[in-house]
Amino acid sequence: MSFIEWITRRPGFRSLEDSFAINRESMLIGLLRAIEQQQKCCDEVWLVVHFFDAFLELQDFLGEQGIEYQIVDREFHGANLPTDSDLSTGSGRDAGIVRLALAALVGGAAGDGVQSSPGRRERLSLAIIVCERHPHHVHDKRLFELVKQIDASITFGYVLSLDDVVVRKIVSPMALRVLKQLGLDDDELIASHYLSRLLERRLIRDSKNYAGDRKADSAAQWIELNSRSVN
Repeated sequence: MSFIEWITRRPGFRSLEDSFAINRESMLIGLLRAIEQQQKCCDEVWLVVHFFDAFLELQDFLGEQGIEYQIVDREFHGANLPTDSDLSTGSGRDAGIVRLALAALVGGAAGDGVQSSPGRRERLSLAIIVCERHPHHVHDKRLFELVKQIDASITFGYVLSLDDVVVRKIVSPMALRVLKQLGLDDDELIASHYLSRLLERRLIRDSKNYAGDRKADSAAQWIELNSRSVN
């Protein structure tokens, strides 16, 4: 099930299968639909990326689409999530707030976790849409574990492009045939358990190819800086 299909608010934490698009343009179209759907049932929709180039791309995209959004510019914990009074006395909006964040700010750069506030989980709902995979699987694993600690009703998942520098590692003629058999068109997303597991296994396997974790502005630059062949 994808973010486009899932529009029911549910207490607790729910992780969706990765959703895939044929290319970046299709991914952004699907992301727009996912945002619109999640705004109907969630207090907030968070778009999360690992690298600054993707952050800038989403800024441009949201601006072009006329979508109002807020930038998360500091580490966030349970203590600085919106309060119930913020939600009820806001701008009288009919749709959930859209926020754009770098993954490193989720739970604090040091991985401090998110503080609990009893009773909050059933009152605040968030859709957290991650728009890229990190080349090293530990970064997405960390993000997943920290998101699970947020005191809110959470829907979490990835919206990805098959031509992304990380995701295309698993794109083979066979994979594309499977997607077409599942009905993937150029202008839509498809949630695939098969591709999600395939990508996860590939990222774990490839982690041995990296000798460090130097900061970078893009996934391609991170791979170049941290591959064992250049260290």
